[in-house]
Amino acid sequence: MEGQQQADAVAAVGQQQQPRGRVQHTGLHLGEVGRAQGHAGIPERQLTARQAVGEELLERDEEHLQVAEIQRIARHQRPPGQPQHRQRQQSQGDDVGAAAGHPGRQGNGGFGHGSRHRKKSGAENNTPRRARRQWLKFPAAKAETTVTNPRPSPAAPVSSSAPITIDEITARPLPVFAHSVRAFQRLRAEKTAPWEKYGDIILKDPGLALQTLKQLQLASGGKPREQEIASMEQAAMLLGMERVQRLPTACTPLDEALRGRAREGYQRAVTRAFHAAYQAWDWAHIQRDHAPDEILLSALMHDSAELALWVNAPERIHQLRRLTLRDKLPAAEAQYIALGDSLEHFGRRLAEKWNLPQLVHEALRPEYSNEPRVRGVVLAVQLARQVEWGWYSPQVEETLSMIAEHLDAGLEETTVHVHRAAVRAAREAAFHGARVPASMLPLLPGDEQLLIDEEFPPEPDDLRKGRQGGEAQPPETGATVCLLPQPAVFDAIRQEMEAGIGSLEINDMLRKAIHGMHDGAGLNRALFAMLSSDRRYLQARFLIGTDSDPHFNRFRIRLDQPHLFTRLMEKPQSIRIHDGNRERFWNLVPTDVKTLIKTNSFCAQSVHINGKPVGLFYADRHSHDCDLDETTYQRFRQLCQLAVKGMAAKARKHA
Repeated sequence: MEGQQQADAVAAVGQQQQPRGRVQHTGLHLGEVGRAQGHAGIPERQLTARQAVGEELLERDEEHLQVAEIQRIARHQRPPGQPQHRQRQQSQGDDVGAAAGHPGRQGNGGFGHGSRHRKKSGAENNTPRRARRQWLKFPAAKAETTVTNPRPSPAAPVSSSAPITIDEITARPLPVFAHSVRAFQRLRAEKTAPWEKYGDIILKDPGLALQTLKQLQLASGGKPREQEIASMEQAAMLLGMERVQRLPTACTPLDEALRGRAREGYQRAVTRAFHAAYQAWDWAHIQRDHAPDEILLSALMHDSAELALWVNAPERIHQLRRLTLRDKLPAAEAQYIALGDSLEHFGRRLAEKWNLPQLVHEALRPEYSNEPRVRGVVLAVQLARQVEWGWYSPQVEETLSMIAEHLDAGLEETTVHVHRAAVRAAREAAFHGARVPASMLPLLPGDEQLLIDEEFPPEPDDLRKGRQGGEAQPPETGATVCLLPQPAVFDAIRQEMEAGIGSLEINDMLRKAIHGMHDGAGLNRALFAMLSSDRRYLQARFLIGTDSDPHFNRFRIRLDQPHLFTRLMEKPQSIRIHDGNRERFWNLVPTDVKTLIKTNSFCAQSVHINGKPVGLFYADRHSHDCDLDETTYQRFRQLCQLAVKGMAAKARKHA
């Protein structure tokens, strides 16, 4: 009843909330006048006059970068009249800082034809995941730290336990809510209850949804599904009435499975997951998606790793929550401290183990963030995470702007619509028992800290005495976390790449390269961007360290104007932007790239096969306070060069 009361209390706010932004409307109406079909109790939608879904959805990418395309690039002859560059081995790529000529000059002559490739969700990198608890450092936290932080920050504790394993995370199944059990009992008494009602209940309870998918897998003899499940109503029909009615009895009730902090955390996570699912489902109807319930299920199960952690490792996930909320650490770095890896990494492993829908797999991979259906799920999850503590932060406003762009709507009407959807989501699943995001709508900016202090009361050691009056003051927050290079990890990945030249698939070689940059060289973010077929832009295809940043995941650099990256793509060469050369090169970095990366130091290297441009490696430390030194840069270059050798060898092998 708590969630219902909270939702009712802010219903008027959801109806009248004035948006904070002021952007001219695009004409898209996001009002709702009822939905022609779907969940009981969920209002209909006035669908927009957009194009058919087949015209909106992007083509699915194939499993691997096509070797044939790389071969085509390698064989392609230089266009007539194009200036000849002295051929160089990529393994001895130039540093663009030492290259002759003005680095800002446009160099179209060096471009060959890029490959238009398609790929699908690839297998997880086979490189063993290394323990990362020891390779995080905090600027100014210890005397021996080489990176300094001008803003003093308390160092968050680094976990002393081993990284958690998938077997530990899945030791016990997700529980079900007592409300779901009672709802099934009522439907059983009706005898003629439609399948749709069963589906409605399942879609509000992740534990029940997971049990449904498991039973479908068992019913098929463990074979992969021939087609994706578009709705839980369809899943219920495939199972049959007898199996469906037994679903709740195969799960442990929440009241018996969890107590105290673990139960509260699980309820919060489910409330947030359903809020994300409802928003994504709502947007899918606006965009006339062919299967909105499939999107709802994918958003609901996106954070399945966090749910499983509250059940099987509550102290680990509580530590993560403390690091992000109380200590204000960036989410990605806090996850490595508390868990030994990212939540998305564990989510991908769980999605494979539990055979979750394909859309869940894709939403957990940054390289798919440009696909409309995936983007809707990712934005909904991001919004739900951010508004758990308030709606009026700069981060929320940035996410709302991306949602408005996703819906092709104005920011004002998008904001109002999202607020109202939050109220409806609270009413739909009040039984979750946690504070609903809609209850945060009446709060003023800054009030969220009061709620954080309720969950994590300031400890005596965290309080500092003022110079006068002896009043306690909260500790400064905003600690910066820099990944420590791990030479042993770097050497292991480098040796794997060397041994795999000519045998590793191109996808695997590229993934090992960016994992080496991240795990071994200590670069917080790393990616490989592919050159488009028309040679007008570079688009990220493989990324690491960016799971919590849907904006950065859309990494794209346009090449239709002269700037640093057009120069870089002329021939095999690399660059490191740092304090020593920033004055010389920073003005050559495109403004949209500066806005995207939000840091002022990075390294990049162009990738050429047989003298023709194919793509670009990019990596940075994410923060201004983490030093991008020469040693790290040289390790970055070594991995780039090995990746190019592997790509070229694979292309020759299949020639």
